[in-house]
Amino acid sequence: MFKWLTKEQKNELNQLPIFKNVEYFDIQVGWFEEIKKIGLEIQEYCDKNNNPYPEITQIKTKFGEIRVSYKNSNLINFNNFFEKINQNCEYCGSIKNVDIIIRDRCVLNLCEEHKEKNDVEFKTLLYKN
Repeated sequence: MFKWLTKEQKNELNQLPIFKNVEYFDIQVGWFEEIKKIGLEIQEYCDKNNNPYPEITQIKTKFGEIRVSYKNSNLINFNNFFEKINQNCEYCGSIKNVDIIIRDRCVLNLCEEHKEKNDVEFKTLLYKN
């Protein structure tokens, strides 16, 4: 069921100055385009406001949410840039009918299509976006 970023996708993200120091991308492919877009938004915000780029070291999913590890950020509400991604399906990026579910001790954001395609029974529905 899991579809992690490819080496090529990780390299593409590392080409953005905001992500050049990221050593660890632990996210599924459904969040790739949104992460890239958010990186560009942060760079634009920093450039416009004469702020240095934060040193992002890790981007991962944990308990169904995006987690970003960084240092040296003086951006107010830095994590707000990333919060909206939690509404996307981790597998395909869709924002339609995405639920946060628990499957075999993993918390995932999945759309209806990818919940149905999985042969594992989803036991717990936490909340619906």
